[in-house]
Amino acid sequence: MRMQIIFLIVLGLAVTTGCGNKNQKIADDPGLHAGGPPELRSIDQLKPDQTEQQIPESVRYAGVESIETAPPPAAVTPPNHAEPQFQTHTFVRGDTLWSLATKYLGDGKRWSEIVPLNPGLEPNKLTPGKTIKIPAK
Repeated sequence: MRMQIIFLIVLGLAVTTGCGNKNQKIADDPGLHAGGPPELRSIDQLKPDQTEQQIPESVRYAGVESIETAPPPAAVTPPNHAEPQFQTHTFVRGDTLWSLATKYLGDGKRWSEIVPLNPGLEPNKLTPGKTIKIPAK
């Protein structure tokens, strides 16, 4: 327990008095003086000797015979969004959407899939001679 207290005291003293070089003045740090950090310059403002001249040409182009850009990616063709395939049927007397769904879709419970393909179709008023669309199986 005593060792922990001594350690905390020493740590506290080190933090409060500072661990760095006491001869160094805060004013020497360009980021801490009244004017703030030095102004940043863009790459355009650098002198030529500050950009490419710093790297020897033997290193800059070592192992590179030519610089080529990659070809643009191939255009992605969207999937074919053709209208869904459907069949047509002309109503005859006695037809119902259930019977048509059983005949064309294999299940009478699928009769509700026929209605969206035929706007204005009323399931309770099917008239003979009217042609409707039926979805593909």
